[in-house]
Amino acid sequence: MDKPSHSVEFKSLVIYENLNVSVHQLKLNSIRTNCYLLQRHKDVIIIDPSDKAEEIINYIKRNGLQLRFMLATHGHFDHISAANNIIKAGLVKTLHIHEQDFFEVKMARTQMMMILKEKMLQPNVSMFTIELLNLLNSWGITL
Repeated sequence: MDKPSHSVEFKSLVIYENLNVSVHQLKLNSIRTNCYLLQRHKDVIIIDPSDKAEEIINYIKRNGLQLRFMLATHGHFDHISAANNIIKAGLVKTLHIHEQDFFEVKMARTQMMMILKEKMLQPNVSMFTIELLNLLNSWGITL
């Protein structure tokens, strides 16, 4: 089986907007997994940092945004592969994910190597915090 091409063009699109928040969809990896930036004013939360950390970081900086949190809907490699490099860049300290997905995060490195033949470093993970949940709630979003 041929290795998929990784020179996928970076695309972003505002897919939702109201008075409180806007949602930016970023298609970053070769299998077209979505990464979302949830934005309120200049604050932003990354949801599912799928790939290409540099492009996510540059997008945030280019638009003058402040990253507050990073979270994942689940721990599969195609939803978290950029997380470690975003943490290493100093924008956040951890990837927030439900504790039942901690095992999936541990497996993500192996899955990425098996499927895409690429290395991935496991990010620091933590459970959803009260601070994160309060921020989401203040934006009108509940989990």
